[in-house]
Amino acid sequence: MTWDDQVKAGVVEFLQRYCMDQLHELREGSSEGEHVLYVSMRDLNVLLPDVHADAIEHPEQIFDDLFITVLRNIEELADDYSTRQDLDADVKPVKKLAPDYSLPDDIRVAAKDPSSEMKFSIGEPRGDRLQEQPLVSVEGICQQKSDPVPRPLEIHWVCGNCGVETIIPTGNKWDIDELRPNQCNACERKGPWNRDQRNEPYQEYQQIRVQEPPEEAENASNPREMLVDIKGDELIDNCNPGDRVTVTGMLIPDESDDSVLVNTRVEARDIRIEGETFEDLELTDEERDRIQQLADRDDLFELLQNTIAPSIYGHEKPKLGIALQMFGGVTRRDYGNRKRGQIHILMIGDPGVAKSQLIDSASEHAPRSVKTVGKGASAAGLTATAVKEKIGDSEEWTLKAGELVLGDKGLVGIDELDKMRDEDESALHEALADGRVSISKADIRTTLNARCSALMAANPADGRFNPNESLAGQFDLPDALLSRCDLIYPFQDVPDEEHDQKVADAVLDSVWGEGPGKEKVVADGGATIVDENGVIADDLLPKYVAYARRNFDPKGEDMKEKIKEFYLDIRGLGDDDQISITPRTLSAVRRLAEASARARLSEQVTHEDVDRAIDLVMDSLNRTIYDEDEGYNVDRIESGKPSQSQKRKYDEVKRIIEELAEEHDAGAPFGKAVDTMKEAGLENPEDLVEKLRKKGELYEQKTGHYRTT
Repeated sequence: MTWDDQVKAGVVEFLQRYCMDQLHELREGSSEGEHVLYVSMRDLNVLLPDVHADAIEHPEQIFDDLFITVLRNIEELADDYSTRQDLDADVKPVKKLAPDYSLPDDIRVAAKDPSSEMKFSIGEPRGDRLQEQPLVSVEGICQQKSDPVPRPLEIHWVCGNCGVETIIPTGNKWDIDELRPNQCNACERKGPWNRDQRNEPYQEYQQIRVQEPPEEAENASNPREMLVDIKGDELIDNCNPGDRVTVTGMLIPDESDDSVLVNTRVEARDIRIEGETFEDLELTDEERDRIQQLADRDDLFELLQNTIAPSIYGHEKPKLGIALQMFGGVTRRDYGNRKRGQIHILMIGDPGVAKSQLIDSASEHAPRSVKTVGKGASAAGLTATAVKEKIGDSEEWTLKAGELVLGDKGLVGIDELDKMRDEDESALHEALADGRVSISKADIRTTLNARCSALMAANPADGRFNPNESLAGQFDLPDALLSRCDLIYPFQDVPDEEHDQKVADAVLDSVWGEGPGKEKVVADGGATIVDENGVIADDLLPKYVAYARRNFDPKGEDMKEKIKEFYLDIRGLGDDDQISITPRTLSAVRRLAEASARARLSEQVTHEDVDRAIDLVMDSLNRTIYDEDEGYNVDRIESGKPSQSQKRKYDEVKRIIEELAEEHDAGAPFGKAVDTMKEAGLENPEDLVEKLRKKGELYEQKTGHYRTT
């Protein structure tokens, strides 16, 4: 491609108008590492739309030829073009540069601030664009990263016959056999060849895999990926697995693949990590107005509650807790200690009570979310794993992020937590407590961010939830993990004609009737913020949550006494040898109160926010650690001890077994023991006997005959 003086003058004017600060740094040598000039594609589109279009279609010609040509002669061109009368005044340099305006010889040009025309989705068809090799902008989550390795820019071959050197540029080729000379230019022989690696120029090389963002993935459980080549010190280690990135670069075919089918990759020219908060959504003034209208409504929290799984009847308190979980509390640091703001919720109980649907709904409405099962839906499991990846013609260890890392600053839904792999338990505990996971695999030792809110669901080991048994005794979950949950909701499927009728109506109406949740509600230009069923528009709620999280960090110093009074009141209900609640309950109330204030778009936590948080916490405590005989006892969650009423039932069972065993040499007959227990007023005696047998407190002396241990 060739360019006339008008185009070159426009480039000079562009550099003067938008890049002078960078040029001064490069000229004065204050720029460390590689000498890179970053060109804003948005600014280029404003001043030079034709050059912008050419840069998308032919990035190498524009950046590596046109811009470099202008930069190497910028002083002379600026002096010339500023006095020319035949050039367009709108894009003509108007000021001269200082004398001796020399720039580094190795300067290169890279694109940043991609324009809308450059946006390229990872799932988009690529075949019709490969011949162009255009400049594209790919947004996604860094899912995998290799270690940096040096890659030669040239291969230096020394002829074994005459000693003359032949230099072959590597380009995008990887196979060393493809980079051998055909013959020596001096003696015209075909070798042998000796490689002079010491004098070869090298460039750092790295690969990352970028996964399409959750909101764009057609199949959230199997999102598509794009391989990205990174060359040069400037971009190496610019991101880590779990980071949300925007990659600007050239879409190229994978020349290292021997298959007839062609894989594609992006050769990066710029990598930008999304801002400090992942919720950097662009909102119009109209959308901000709709968000404020929603926040000002008196029934705001009822609407938020209704929007979580609207087709599921009941579960009002868990739904409100999940809604506040999306907003989250404020993460703070106190003398180096991290006080998490993420809210963790555990739903436990009988199968078929909509736990999975609640997770699905929350994942759909959260601005950023990842959903998995306890055993790990991906090869990386919940945390991360080291896998071997082909880098060029060799295999290197790379770090592949799991769901907790990919869900950083978002919501992670974990279904079937009881089936979690043993190796993930400690890592999950670290993520819930500290917002990070430590990796030490295949000589890769690092710490990755996992600052996510966890919404988890688990089924009882025996299939059905028993409200009289402790939680730890019914679920194969570590006590430390249970203690990190701010809210725990046991769900029990109890037959009740009135309730069952409402559940049936809700399920069928959501499919065949006019019930909530049948169709998505869309905020059509502001006309529909909330539908007739009190459900917030699906496209508005994620933006509402993101806007609240990005702009509001509520404080609640005036509420300290109110929260402390609640804590001391409940704490005082315990006996000397019994702990009712722990200080972690204080933190749970604090986080939920801050989330409530955020939902109102407020910077201040009020009495109403604290009351709402206390109500949710008390509802959870009443479901999990309260017993009519012993009151509140946190050991029912964290130690696996049965309640006092359950303990008396076990004692009564053992007493009956012991008395009958004295009358029968083979032990207490099971049938007779069950009849005696029913006469004594014990419900479900068969289950009680089985649980004591599993605990090792009863054993079968012979089939159908029991004794105590």
